[in-house]
Amino acid sequence: METQVKEQQANSEAPDIEFASLPIEDWVEAAERWITDNRTLALVGSFALGVFIGVMMKD
Repeated sequence: METQVKEQQANSEAPDIEFASLPIEDWVEAAERWITDNRTLALVGSFALGVFIGVMMKD
């Protein structure tokens, strides 16, 4: 199990850093980059979230 985690960390593109210590600008930049790279998934996710909120507010 440990070797799998180490292999995944070694193969991942993201550096192994403490995310809680990142400034908000880095979080925003990472979110923008993810949305740009995964535009379709982001649009579907935001639509699903909107439908969910609409259904919850209807009650």
